[in-house]
Amino acid sequence: TANQNHEREEQGKIDVVLHSGGGSKADDGVSNQIGRRGQTGSTGPLTMRSTPQLGIKLFTNNPTPEIAIKARRCECGGMIRLCSDMMRVTLALGMLAGWVTADDETDFERLDTGAWQVALRDAGDGDWRENWSLDGLTAEVTNGPAGMHFASGPEEGNHADHAVLWTQERFTGDVRIDFLYTRTDEAIRNVNIIYVQATGSGEGDYAEDIMAWRHLREEPLMRHYFRTMNTYHISFAAFGTKNTDPEEDYIRARRYMPKLEDGLIGTDLYPDYARTGLFQPGKTYRVTVIKTERDLWMRVLGGDGVYYCHWRNEDLPIIEEGRIGLRHMYARSARYQNFSVSVRPTE
Repeated sequence: TANQNHEREEQGKIDVVLHSGGGSKADDGVSNQIGRRGQTGSTGPLTMRSTPQLGIKLFTNNPTPEIAIKARRCECGGMIRLCSDMMRVTLALGMLAGWVTADDETDFERLDTGAWQVALRDAGDGDWRENWSLDGLTAEVTNGPAGMHFASGPEEGNHADHAVLWTQERFTGDVRIDFLYTRTDEAIRNVNIIYVQATGSGEGDYAEDIMAWRHLREEPLMRHYFRTMNTYHISFAAFGTKNTDPEEDYIRARRYMPKLEDGLIGTDLYPDYARTGLFQPGKTYRVTVIKTERDLWMRVLGGDGVYYCHWRNEDLPIIEEGRIGLRHMYARSARYQNFSVSVRPTE
């Protein structure tokens, strides 16, 4: 069923490729995908944004891009990122010109340099239990000089081997999350997730304080989260559950709506960022996530540049407070160092 299939991160995505004017490809083949590598001197970096009317909005530094688009249906058949007929009609009408505007870097940097007060700081070299609690019985969490190593259970396909770390503290208002991230697996399937300000639905057994019913999440199936919690979700270092291509990674955001009968359908925040080339095994990346009232941002520093993601929650209820979580699907592992959560200072 659609709900069973949505216990996995769905496969569907839209790939958008921009070539620079005159038909020549931009310098970086990866930066020509959904999202933006942000390298100095790149001839065609872009981001992709949702629009209420058409579903996507493209941004590019090149005023005369050539466009190639392909769409794939979600493996469960229950959700399509964009209707391919709509894309063909839209492009045929030449509406792309109205979508081109400045990128998100300036807005992110303005938020980045604003007033923030650190509310949680964990270098990763102490006892993880001082700052975190764990969903899942088979995960391993260890600390050392290089940080906190978090490994879910080893058996792919066994839902008991998922794992989630939750901050002991709850955070209110705008939040900023910073950490160093190093993949220690070489998986090309399944996802890591950051949960931003999670609370329970408040109905039945699912009190707003998610620690009050942690015993119900000893087996951390995905539906125990998206059907019971209000939170933002960012998939990163993510691959489809049946993926075979190591370059088919993506970054995706959602706003869980526990009252929706269709599970994850209707929770998407656009766009998806595909084939990013980020989060290579053994390489360390500096990740920053910022949540304001209706905007969610992610910046990744590492490799050969900086990558920006931006999602706007246009019409779903805002998220105001809750815990921060780190989810690893089965057979995924990574090291986290210098993890911090900051909030706006109170007057």
